[in-house]
Amino acid sequence: MSQVAALYRYPIKSMQGEAVDQLELTPSGVVGDRALALLDLETGLVVSAHRPDRWGAMLRCQARWSSDGIVVTLPDESSHQPGPELERRLGDLLDRPVRFIQTAPPEAKVDFTLADVPESAPDSFAQWVLSMAGSPNDTIGRLPVGLGAPAGSLVDVAPVHIITEAALRALADGGGDPDIRRFRPNIVTSSESEGYAENAWLDHELDIGTARLRVTGPTMRCLVTTLPQAGGIQPHRANLTTLVRDNRLTYGPGSWACLGVYATPESEARIGIGDQIAVSRAASSTQG
Repeated sequence: MSQVAALYRYPIKSMQGEAVDQLELTPSGVVGDRALALLDLETGLVVSAHRPDRWGAMLRCQARWSSDGIVVTLPDESSHQPGPELERRLGDLLDRPVRFIQTAPPEAKVDFTLADVPESAPDSFAQWVLSMAGSPNDTIGRLPVGLGAPAGSLVDVAPVHIITEAALRALADGGGDPDIRRFRPNIVTSSESEGYAENAWLDHELDIGTARLRVTGPTMRCLVTTLPQAGGIQPHRANLTTLVRDNRLTYGPGSWACLGVYATPESEARIGIGDQIAVSRAASSTQG
């Protein structure tokens, strides 16, 4: 039986987050995770590092919760709380006017840069995101926010993201960089298994402490896992090329380079480091 090895939350979308000892879960996700995002006032798009040529500097900022609320550390190492002054500073950093939002606007979208790694995503997906941006001959498309999450959520796809240590070891053995900051999970689990162990959890449920989570699909990986980030993380294209070679999974419209799984909590619960994890009965499939 595996157990919880590490827990993370990311108070502001696309910024680095923080390691914590406990997480509170609700059916909407992790309390305090992606509590805020930035809105680009010129385009109405939610700011996301999925377009690094415009928003890559977000990955050089870090957000954490304190007793007084969220605190953001900028690349110049100054610290600020969300408000007009931080909006101004972030606007200067990004060279775009921005403001904080707590929920995604209706039909919210992010710019999405397709990775130049063959077979990392289905051709039909690329065509779809490019068509939403009206740029069929470009590499920058658009993607709805919170595809598998409740309305208004600021997560990319689903409420909770889980990775096993076994999968990180497999990635490293294949030539990738397993630095967890590249992959932004909420839960990292210990595992005596080998390889991409969480693939076996698809369409099952996980009991973690007193929480039960329904695994809803694999985590499809993108350009962000290859980008430079805060803390001296350097570009590493091999993260995607390794996953294309070693862990392509068929899901929805085709095959994807995957690492980790997405999940939805069934009720409110609290989980902590060291909690035991059991794979329980198969859940009804949400794929499609």
